[in-house]
Amino acid sequence: MFIFLMEILVDVHESFDEADWVTMPLSSGDIWIKEDTLLPSNPVIIERKTWDDVYTSWGSKRIEDQIARILKETDNGILLIEGKLNQSWIWRNKKNYSQIAGLKKFLNRMSVEVIPVVFTESKADTTKYIHNLIKRIENGDFRILVRKTTIVKSSRNKYHNMLNLIPGITLERSKSLFNHFDSLRDFFLNPQKAKEVDDKKRWHTQVNKIESFIDEPWGQTPEREIIVDKS
Repeated sequence: MFIFLMEILVDVHESFDEADWVTMPLSSGDIWIKEDTLLPSNPVIIERKTWDDVYTSWGSKRIEDQIARILKETDNGILLIEGKLNQSWIWRNKKNYSQIAGLKKFLNRMSVEVIPVVFTESKADTTKYIHNLIKRIENGDFRILVRKTTIVKSSRNKYHNMLNLIPGITLERSKSLFNHFDSLRDFFLNPQKAKEVDDKKRWHTQVNKIESFIDEPWGQTPEREIIVDKS
């Protein structure tokens, strides 16, 4: 496990009661989480807004400029929306639910196409979220929510599958035949060579049956009667 000590920078326009968080003017975002060696030029930058803030900045398109500035600084941007929508001024007084629906669509698109959008219920909840985020970064767990896919290589290939379709050839036997013959053509033209992979009499008898199957005329498939219900 990797342990990294993080430095938390908070913009002068924000206020948190955290003694070890440093307040200073920031070029973008409201909160920076950075580490001098791991993320020297790629900090986590959080843009913190209430529902009323994000509604206003969405209407003026200011939020697009704010997010663009964050993306110039880092690949690890986060838009954090703080508070409950049904307790916000826009919900209680604006009463323009179609515009609120438009804002939600914008935030959904933002979260899919640009940066993650995180929702917290209060300032205390935001502080808790940041502490949990810091802990994940310090432990090396940031951006590791889904386990990496383990690729298991199989010894089975398409030729094994084709040989396995022939009656009397098991999957294991198809592998030995694949290693013994040069190609499918070689197998179909010289099926008796298959006896060389096993000297057991039972297998030799099976090879004779396989050869008979290969040489068996297909004949003509009888036509099926199709009854059409015209009622």
